[in-house]
Amino acid sequence: MKIFVGQIYIKPGVAFPFSLRFQRWLGDALTKRVELSKQFCEEYGADFGLGLRLSAKDDIDQPDIKGPTVFKRDKNVEFTIFLPYRAASDYHERKSSLILLNQMLQSVIRVLEQLRLDATNVLTDSTILETEFLNTPGLMDAPRPAINPRAS
Repeated sequence: MKIFVGQIYIKPGVAFPFSLRFQRWLGDALTKRVELSKQFCEEYGADFGLGLRLSAKDDIDQPDIKGPTVFKRDKNVEFTIFLPYRAASDYHERKSSLILLNQMLQSVIRVLEQLRLDATNVLTDSTILETEFLNTPGLMDAPRPAINPRAS
């Protein structure tokens, strides 16, 4: 089963610094760890993929999962995972980025369980995924300098 990861942000300035490389890395890591289930095949089809859209909200304290949205023509089942965003957090810091990754993985596990897909490998490999995340360059975009509207 192919799992795709993307990002969509709806509020200006409320976004996480995950790179395109991160999206590919996480999608590939999940694809390796999740197999189709009989229940998923019966409900959607063996040729359907899973799309996970990551997003941010600054008015939530816990992850919020929306979906599924089924795209029959594209043969895709998609969910949007909204993670809590804190403006004061530096998501490039090791601790903050790991908290974010853990929230994301826990949300992915909830999605998999909702679809009746086995999440065991994602759960048992979470420490491996954390280590890969921390040791793989380019998974986070470089920090952007703050913009001072008074400076000109």
